Amino acid sequence: MNDDEPTSQITECGSFDVLRDDLAHPYVNGNKLRKLDAVWPALLAGPARHVVTCGGAQSAHLVAVAALAAGTRGALASHLLVRGEAPAAPTGHALYMRLLGGNVRYVPRREYAARGAMLAAYAAALCAPPDGPRPDQIAVLPEGGAMPGALLGSARLVRWLAGELGAAPRDLVLDCGTGATAAGLALGVALLGLPWRVVGVEVGGPPGEAARTATGLLNEAVAEYDLNPGVPDAAQAALRWVPRGHPRRFGRTLPGDGAAVRAVAAATGVVLDPIWTLAAWEAAAARAAAATVGPAPRQLMLHTGGGLALCGAAQRWPEQY
Repeated sequence: MNDDEPTSQITECGSFDVLRDDLAHPYVNGNKLRKLDAVWPALLAGPARHVVTCGGAQSAHLVAVAALAAGTRGALASHLLVRGEAPAAPTGHALYMRLLGGNVRYVPRREYAARGAMLAAYAAALCAPPDGPRPDQIAVLPEGGAMPGALLGSARLVRWLAGELGAAPRDLVLDCGTGATAAGLALGVALLGLPWRVVGVEVGGPPGEAARTATGLLNEAVAEYDLNPGVPDAAQAALRWVPRGHPRRFGRTLPGDGAAVRAVAAATGVVLDPIWTLAAWEAAAARAAAATVGPAPRQLMLHTGGGLALCGAAQRWPEQY
């Protein structure tokens, strides 16, 4: 997370390719790395001494923030608000956020539902006199790091990909929760004028929610960074939103998911989790299989990391693993 060009490993997996961003760092990897690529240096350069954010019990975002804050050796303290109840036996991200996070608080689901108010109330309480920090010393990051600055790292990644892969038509396929990463990739595609599409597999919310968030973030980024007003339309033209191939309630798995994760790992060495990255893998494979007539864009799945969540899945559904 500096001024160097972002790098990653691109692996051919049969009919499509995989960007192995999951290998970038033990805890700060995948799309969490890209979202924080520009956000974190800005925090370190400002007056913030505390960073407050939120997420689920297996949130890769929370672990990434905690790990980066721990790396400042006390210059920046993390405050992690976690949805739901503390697990009896923490594993995966739930364990690492406890190890790395200075302040972890589990929030009842009803309170957590109003995320903005919850974050604001925690930040206000943190400022309480006589020993609380000044308001400008507290940085609040939204759930998943979905903010205009988070788009910049993904846009910068597109520039690197174009240098590695050339400008031939290509589809970038990824699993989406908030839609911020897809928006950042589409921003990069629009700014560089590439004939690429960004295919977001909706996983983390109701249909259309990621698209609405992405639209808002693109418009905010144009205003905040003084971009050409036509950029959001160009980015939207590059975006494609698709449902998961085998729909299910968020956070749930289907009986065959564990077997699919094991099969991919054994055949390719790529480790997926059943909630997020398996959805993108299945979409990339299906799109590649469907492209049988004439020239078609090569599919590139962006591995969004979060592999520690697999530990939580195996704990919850041991019969599948």
